[in-house]
Amino acid sequence: MPRLSATPAAFTGGAGKSRTVTVTLTASAAGQPGVHHARLAVRTSTPYPAEPVSVTLNALPPASP
Repeated sequence: MPRLSATPAAFTGGAGKSRTVTVTLTASAAGQPGVHHARLAVRTSTPYPAEPVSVTLNALPPASP
């Protein structure tokens, strides 16, 4: 996947709480037009696993002049 980043990259949350995370993709790093897939890994400090979040980028070809 092209450049993928999340903000905030780390945070502390309480049980049952939610947090909004902004995921940014840099389409110009894709190289080729098409559909690109990635998974955003989530790490926790609990004994329970966190499922990765699927991310899809639909990169379009450059517009013709």
